Amino acid sequence: MWAIYSRNWLGVRVTIRLAELQRQAEAAPELVNGKMWFGEVNYRRDADLERVAHRLMQAVGKRGADQMEAVAMAWLNKRLAFRHEDEMRVLFVRSSRAVRISSPSTFKFAVDPHALIKSIHIDPRAPKEIVETLQRDIRESLGFTGSVQQSSLLKLPARLQSLLPRDGLL
Repeated sequence: MWAIYSRNWLGVRVTIRLAELQRQAEAAPELVNGKMWFGEVNYRRDADLERVAHRLMQAVGKRGADQMEAVAMAWLNKRLAFRHEDEMRVLFVRSSRAVRISSPSTFKFAVDPHALIKSIHIDPRAPKEIVETLQRDIRESLGFTGSVQQSSLLKLPARLQSLLPRDGLL
């Protein structure tokens, strides 16, 4: 994924505390007039997506059905090709009584990033100087006290590293 989303080696992966996101979202005044769902995205084959869509349409058509929940559940499905994203979604549906927002394409609510963010990982391909600069800037400019480190995704496991010759040459 680093190659897809971080083409210039400046990308970071942010890990959040899900319970904290839920707590902050539930306390946000902007989210009072509506209903909210937190859910992991289900990655499905095309045929399975079609079956799920049919089931949701049938559920919506039943008398007394919670149509907002059916719409929200539909947004928790994606094609199998996107499984690498391992996505979690926060879904919010405004009630019909809610005040209109100025921009229907974006909806924002305030969060406390210091309580929310657990760790930050820097692209594993980034040069040492870039990693050090990003670590310093994230800590000093943003005041972040959580873990800031380079991703170890591309490093050999310790057991394999121990098999390499001491001089690093094969």
